[in-house]
Amino acid sequence: MRRCTRRALGAILVLLLMMPAFEALARPVKKKPPAKKPAAAVTCQVKETEELWAMPDGVKLPVSVFSPAPGITGEKFPVVVFVHPWDTDKAIFDKTAAKYASRGYVAVTYTVRGWFGAEGSINCVDPDCEMQDLRDIITLVSEDARFPVLKDAKGPVVGVTGYSMGGVHSFLIAPRRDPRQGDPGDPRVRAVVPMHGGADLLFSIYPNGAVKWFWATMLLAGGYIGNMAGAMINMVGIINDPGLDPWRKLTSVFNVVTSWRPLFNNVTPELARIYAIATQRQVALEDEARMYMKKRSARWWCDEELDGKIEHPIDAPMLIVAGWKDDLFNANEGLSVFNSMIDAPKRIIITNNGHAGGFAMPFNIQAPENAELKWIEREIAMWFDHFLKGASNGVEGEPAVSYYRDWNPASYGASDRWPVAGTKDATYYLGAGARFREGNLTNEPQASAPPDLLVNIGFGGSISLPYFNDATKLVGGQPMDIPERIDLLNMPFGKYGYVSQPLESDTVIGGTPRLSLSYESSNQFTQLIPRLYEVSPDGLETLISRGWYEGHDERAWTRTGTGDHPAEMAACCHRVAAGSRLKLELSTSDMIQTWPLWGLSFINILHDSSIIIPINNGPQI
Repeated sequence: MRRCTRRALGAILVLLLMMPAFEALARPVKKKPPAKKPAAAVTCQVKETEELWAMPDGVKLPVSVFSPAPGITGEKFPVVVFVHPWDTDKAIFDKTAAKYASRGYVAVTYTVRGWFGAEGSINCVDPDCEMQDLRDIITLVSEDARFPVLKDAKGPVVGVTGYSMGGVHSFLIAPRRDPRQGDPGDPRVRAVVPMHGGADLLFSIYPNGAVKWFWATMLLAGGYIGNMAGAMINMVGIINDPGLDPWRKLTSVFNVVTSWRPLFNNVTPELARIYAIATQRQVALEDEARMYMKKRSARWWCDEELDGKIEHPIDAPMLIVAGWKDDLFNANEGLSVFNSMIDAPKRIIITNNGHAGGFAMPFNIQAPENAELKWIEREIAMWFDHFLKGASNGVEGEPAVSYYRDWNPASYGASDRWPVAGTKDATYYLGAGARFREGNLTNEPQASAPPDLLVNIGFGGSISLPYFNDATKLVGGQPMDIPERIDLLNMPFGKYGYVSQPLESDTVIGGTPRLSLSYESSNQFTQLIPRLYEVSPDGLETLISRGWYEGHDERAWTRTGTGDHPAEMAACCHRVAAGSRLKLELSTSDMIQTWPLWGLSFINILHDSSIIIPINNGPQI
């Protein structure tokens, strides 16, 4: 602990010594200034009230209320609550909240319990803790006479939004029709905007039985170091704030340091227990781990049996923001909510961003403006204006689905549904081939062909990387060129590729590829990781979609597989050029993305296995 404390203090000293350099970064460089844009109209003066609010169980949370000054006596305003991501605190949304208040909202930011400056334990969006806190904050701000909150017969008029963990909160707080006991939804919430959040944590962390090891580990470790992460984010924000002179920066950093206790966050032991159950494959306790994630998933509160029958649809207008390359909360989750779980006005915007790239940190470092994020920010503001204030701003005429297209990145596609009208499923079977470790994607199953052998030892000779290429967008940078996988060794029998004939015309894969597996295994556990590629005529491979699968069957060498429930891969939208081929790769390991199956096992891939690919050759996409 003393060593950690010394390192932390040393890091703070380095930050203070580097303050002049940060200030130099904050000052504009001596170039010809761009033409000035007219400032946005400010309709209200804003007052910030920053306090610690006690929850009913005594836990105190930092809260900031940005309250507009009424232009006329008795004027009231809707509430918008902003919920921060994992490993951050309320400071992430303070500037945005102040902007909303200037436009006539009572805007609230708060630090979720357990995180930097907040009391209590981190319990990963527990409906009885974190979600209850959100409902209590709505009650406290609406009952406080200092804040001019708009109310009607249902109570305060409230909107909720958030990013990542805040997006999970947003999905959960959305009210559902005829909610069952314990539902965390709140009928006072009239509009919701989840951004890069998860609505089905089973699919987020445990897709098709495989543990997303990298993300699960990052979330668990990030919980413990949240105080350090929150302190550093606050200090960087202070140091790069051009509105503060050096002395005020120093005192503000000192205040952050003195409030930084304890060094590590208090994380409920239950979180580490669930992690151990999943990574140790404790089958007897698997139901416990699954229920832990179900209770934190909006999908489960809509569909208790997870059978596709929605008994309790969301009945508040919802705008969902997702990303094709978000490999923590895949676009599948937002699309699933959009397609089947909402009985109210709805819209989804799908960017090409990863989990970090869709958010802009509130640092004043003179970074170039991100036009895409500004557009999304305006769309969210219009959504709240319409459904919380009744503004007639054309939201009803916006496309229900706006989606990034890699063949036309400057112009988003627009549709009233997803997949786009005209999309049809094409089934390709995993056929035998003449080349070593390579088969064919065929139109008919080859049941009589001998199976394809894969050998698992826990390491497939490569390292699979999460998509962090656009994490630099957090501070206004350009995306990095990071490969999706680093090949180290050519491990024999570690993977098998199945390749189609060249496509005759340009073809769009727009939807969710699904993998129907049939195999025999020497082990009760079988992990198979699919990747779908476009292979150009010159041999260049471009990843279209990745997936995860781990099956369990106590009987060795028994035909088994996905059965009637094909394994979902990541939703995608990609145009394959005429002359290119499709390639499905199956591998036995996905280090570091997926927790591997250690030990030797043999797997026979049977040739009635197939991949179902949503294809659209029409001009409408």
